[in-house]
Amino acid sequence: MKKNSTRRFSIKEIYWITVKAFCSTKYLVMNRKNNYINHQFVERIMLAVTQVNECEACSFAHAKMAIDAGLSKSEINNLLSGMNDDVPQEQLKAVLFAQHYA
Repeated sequence: MKKNSTRRFSIKEIYWITVKAFCSTKYLVMNRKNNYINHQFVERIMLAVTQVNECEACSFAHAKMAIDAGLSKSEINNLLSGMNDDVPQEQLKAVLFAQHYA
């Protein structure tokens, strides 16, 4: 099966993605502040969702943020390829849920 090189989103989809991202930001900030999640964990989830959505702009942005968070290039490439081999066991359920939800 040939994979599309780029997925295009409608204005309506972009709007709702932005609204949902904005609404969830307060929970992300609160959870990071309380040390429930760290920056690497957040970027693993973001890369897993990005892989499902096939958005090139998001892939680029989250790959950069993941590098800044300390993830290795091989782990980033694996996550963007749909492979979760490098994900810590205690984070794997959340990453798999994010992929499924996306």
